[in-house]
Amino acid sequence: MQLTKADLLAIERELCKRSLAEFAKRAWRVLEPAAQLKWGWALDAICLHLEAVTRGDITRLLMNVPPGSMKSLLTGVIWPAWEWGPVGLPEMRFVGTAHEEQLAIRDSRRCRDLIKSEWFQKLWPLDLLADLDGKREFGNTRKGIRQARAFTSMTGVRGDRVILDDPISADNANSAAKLEAARIAFTETLPTRVNSDKSAIVVIMQRLNEKDI
Repeated sequence: MQLTKADLLAIERELCKRSLAEFAKRAWRVLEPAAQLKWGWALDAICLHLEAVTRGDITRLLMNVPPGSMKSLLTGVIWPAWEWGPVGLPEMRFVGTAHEEQLAIRDSRRCRDLIKSEWFQKLWPLDLLADLDGKREFGNTRKGIRQARAFTSMTGVRGDRVILDDPISADNANSAAKLEAARIAFTETLPTRVNSDKSAIVVIMQRLNEKDI
Protein backbone atom coordinates (compact mmCIF):
# COMPACT_ATOMS: atom_id res chain seq x y z
CA MET A 1 0.00 0.00 0.00
CA GLN A 2 1.38 3.39 -0.95
CA LEU A 3 1.45 5.97 1.81
CA THR A 4 -0.20 9.29 1.11
CA LYS A 5 1.29 12.66 2.00
CA ALA A 6 -1.14 12.85 4.92
CA ASP A 7 0.05 9.43 6.13
CA LEU A 8 3.68 10.55 6.04
CA LEU A 9 2.89 13.70 8.00
CA ALA A 10 0.98 11.66 10.59
CA ILE A 11 3.95 9.30 10.97
CA GLU A 12 6.34 12.22 11.40
CA ARG A 13 4.07 13.79 14.01
CA GLU A 14 3.95 10.52 15.96
CA LEU A 15 7.71 9.94 15.78
CA CYS A 16 8.38 13.46 17.03
CA LYS A 17 5.80 13.13 19.80
CA ARG A 18 7.37 9.90 21.06
CA SER A 19 10.98 11.09 20.95
CA LEU A 20 12.66 14.42 21.59
CA ALA A 21 15.71 13.04 19.78
CA GLU A 22 13.69 12.39 16.62
CA PHE A 23 12.24 15.90 16.79
CA ALA A 24 15.70 17.38 17.36
CA LYS A 25 17.20 15.63 14.33
CA ARG A 26 14.47 17.09 12.13
CA ALA A 27 14.60 20.52 13.76
CA TRP A 28 18.34 20.66 13.10
CA ARG A 29 17.67 20.84 9.37
CA VAL A 30 15.58 23.97 9.97
CA LEU A 31 18.02 25.61 12.36
CA GLU A 32 21.32 24.60 10.74
CA PRO A 33 20.58 23.74 7.09
CA ALA A 34 24.21 24.12 5.99
CA ALA A 35 25.80 22.08 8.80
CA GLN A 36 25.97 18.32 9.25
CA LEU A 37 24.49 17.00 12.49
CA LYS A 38 26.85 14.75 14.42
CA TRP A 39 24.63 12.82 16.82
CA GLY A 40 25.95 10.75 19.70
CA TRP A 41 25.05 9.02 22.96
CA ALA A 42 25.50 12.22 25.01
CA LEU A 43 22.70 13.91 23.06
CA ASP A 44 20.50 10.85 23.56
CA ALA A 45 21.17 11.12 27.30
CA ILE A 46 20.25 14.81 27.37
CA CYS A 47 17.03 14.08 25.46
CA LEU A 48 16.04 11.26 27.80
CA HIS A 49 16.52 13.48 30.84
CA LEU A 50 14.56 16.36 29.29
CA GLU A 51 11.77 13.93 28.43
CA ALA A 52 11.71 12.94 32.11
CA VAL A 53 11.28 16.62 33.01
CA THR A 54 8.38 16.87 30.56
CA ARG A 55 6.72 13.83 32.16
CA GLY A 56 7.16 15.38 35.61
CA ASP A 57 9.55 12.67 36.81
CA ILE A 58 12.33 15.24 37.34
CA THR A 59 11.88 18.83 38.51
CA ARG A 60 15.53 19.67 39.23
CA LEU A 61 18.05 18.72 36.57
CA LEU A 62 21.70 19.72 36.24
CA MET A 63 23.76 18.54 33.27
CA ASN A 64 27.50 19.19 32.95
CA VAL A 65 28.71 19.02 29.35
CA PRO A 66 31.66 20.49 27.44
CA PRO A 67 31.26 23.45 25.08
CA GLY A 68 30.33 22.75 21.48
CA SER A 69 28.02 19.90 22.46
CA MET A 70 24.76 21.36 21.11
CA LYS A 71 23.70 21.92 24.71
CA SER A 72 22.17 25.37 24.22
CA LEU A 73 20.40 24.48 20.98
CA LEU A 74 18.94 21.27 22.35
CA THR A 75 17.89 22.53 25.77
CA GLY A 76 16.96 26.16 25.19
CA VAL A 77 15.70 26.06 21.61
CA ILE A 78 14.51 22.61 20.56
CA TRP A 79 13.06 21.32 23.85
CA PRO A 80 10.64 24.26 24.39
CA ALA A 81 9.45 23.95 20.79
CA TRP A 82 8.97 20.20 21.31
CA GLU A 83 6.75 20.79 24.33
CA TRP A 84 4.70 23.45 22.56
CA GLY A 85 4.32 21.35 19.40
CA PRO A 86 4.58 17.53 19.36
CA VAL A 87 3.87 17.04 23.08
CA GLY A 88 0.85 19.32 23.00
CA LEU A 89 1.78 21.64 25.88
CA PRO A 90 1.56 25.10 24.28
CA GLU A 91 0.55 26.61 27.62
CA MET A 92 4.02 25.99 29.10
CA ARG A 93 5.94 29.11 30.13
CA PHE A 94 9.71 29.15 29.73
CA VAL A 95 12.33 31.44 31.17
CA GLY A 96 15.73 31.09 29.54
CA THR A 97 18.71 32.62 31.30
CA ALA A 98 22.48 32.74 30.92
CA HIS A 99 25.43 34.71 32.28
CA GLU A 100 24.95 37.18 29.42
CA GLU A 101 21.50 38.31 28.38
CA GLN A 102 22.49 38.31 24.70
CA LEU A 103 23.09 34.55 24.88
CA ALA A 104 19.63 34.03 26.40
CA ILE A 105 18.11 36.28 23.72
CA ARG A 106 19.92 34.33 21.00
CA ASP A 107 18.25 31.08 22.08
CA SER A 108 14.85 32.72 22.50
CA ARG A 109 15.09 34.10 18.96
CA ARG A 110 16.12 30.75 17.51
CA CYS A 111 13.27 29.02 19.34
CA ARG A 112 10.83 31.56 17.88
CA ASP A 113 12.30 31.04 14.41
CA LEU A 114 11.88 27.27 14.71
CA ILE A 115 8.26 27.55 15.84
CA LYS A 116 7.46 30.01 13.03
CA SER A 117 9.15 27.83 10.41
CA GLU A 118 7.13 26.30 7.60
CA TRP A 119 8.11 22.79 8.75
CA PHE A 120 6.88 23.30 12.32
CA GLN A 121 3.68 25.12 11.37
CA LYS A 122 2.77 22.46 8.80
CA LEU A 123 2.91 19.74 11.46
CA TRP A 124 1.86 21.64 14.60
CA PRO A 125 0.04 24.87 13.67
CA LEU A 126 0.43 27.35 16.51
CA ASP A 127 -0.40 31.04 16.38
CA LEU A 128 2.04 33.43 18.03
CA LEU A 129 0.81 36.66 19.54
CA ALA A 130 1.26 39.66 17.29
CA ASP A 131 1.81 41.99 20.26
CA LEU A 132 4.28 39.62 21.98
CA ASP A 133 6.63 38.57 19.22
CA GLY A 134 10.10 39.84 20.05
CA LYS A 135 13.56 38.31 20.30
CA ARG A 136 13.60 38.72 24.09
CA GLU A 137 10.07 37.51 24.70
CA PHE A 138 7.32 35.91 22.64
CA GLY A 139 4.09 34.11 23.35
CA ASN A 140 1.36 32.05 21.73
CA THR A 141 -2.41 32.24 21.77
CA ARG A 142 -2.56 29.30 24.22
CA LYS A 143 -0.94 31.39 26.99
CA GLY A 144 2.55 29.95 26.55
CA ILE A 145 5.49 32.36 26.83
CA ARG A 146 9.23 32.09 26.13
CA GLN A 147 11.29 34.78 27.88
CA ALA A 148 15.01 35.58 27.99
CA ARG A 149 16.83 37.20 30.90
CA ALA A 150 20.34 37.59 32.27
CA PHE A 151 21.02 35.19 35.13
CA THR A 152 21.56 37.95 37.69
CA SER A 153 18.54 40.00 36.49
CA MET A 154 15.53 37.68 36.71
CA THR A 155 13.24 39.89 38.75
CA GLY A 156 9.65 39.92 37.51
CA VAL A 157 9.66 36.70 35.49
CA ARG A 158 8.41 33.22 36.36
CA GLY A 159 8.12 30.00 34.41
CA ASP A 160 6.98 26.43 34.41
CA ARG A 161 10.47 25.67 33.11
CA VAL A 162 13.46 27.80 34.05
CA ILE A 163 16.47 26.98 31.87
CA LEU A 164 19.88 28.13 33.09
CA ASP A 165 22.58 27.83 30.43
CA ASP A 166 26.12 28.51 31.70
CA PRO A 167 25.68 30.64 34.85
CA ILE A 168 29.22 32.00 34.56
CA SER A 169 31.59 32.70 31.69
CA ALA A 170 35.00 31.14 31.23
CA ASP A 171 36.56 34.59 31.71
CA ASN A 172 35.00 34.92 35.17
CA ALA A 173 35.46 31.32 36.32
CA ASN A 174 38.42 32.21 38.54
CA SER A 175 36.87 35.30 40.08
CA ALA A 176 35.79 34.63 43.67
CA ALA A 177 33.36 37.54 43.53
CA LYS A 178 31.71 36.33 40.31
CA LEU A 179 31.49 32.77 41.60
CA GLU A 180 29.87 33.99 44.81
CA ALA A 181 27.40 36.17 42.90
CA ALA A 182 26.42 33.17 40.74
CA ARG A 183 26.01 31.01 43.85
CA ILE A 184 23.73 33.54 45.51
CA ALA A 185 21.64 33.94 42.36
CA PHE A 186 21.36 30.18 42.02
CA THR A 187 20.44 29.42 45.63
CA GLU A 188 18.36 32.49 46.47
CA THR A 189 16.89 33.97 43.28
CA LEU A 190 16.47 31.09 40.85
CA PRO A 191 14.23 28.92 43.09
CA THR A 192 11.75 31.81 43.39
CA ARG A 193 11.34 32.13 39.62
CA VAL A 194 9.17 29.01 39.22
CA ASN A 195 5.38 29.05 38.99
CA SER A 196 4.61 26.11 41.29
CA ASP A 197 6.05 23.05 43.01
CA LYS A 198 5.53 21.16 39.75
CA SER A 199 7.71 23.58 37.79
CA ALA A 200 11.19 22.51 36.72
CA ILE A 201 14.63 24.08 36.90
CA VAL A 202 17.03 22.79 34.25
CA VAL A 203 20.71 23.71 34.32
CA ILE A 204 23.04 22.87 31.45
CA MET A 205 26.60 24.09 31.70
CA GLN A 206 30.30 23.54 31.34
CA ARG A 207 31.87 23.19 34.77
CA LEU A 208 34.71 25.67 35.07
CA ASN A 209 35.72 25.76 38.72
CA GLU A 210 35.51 23.59 41.83
CA LYS A 211 33.19 26.21 43.31
CA ASP A 212 31.07 26.44 40.17
CA ILE A 213 27.36 25.64 40.45
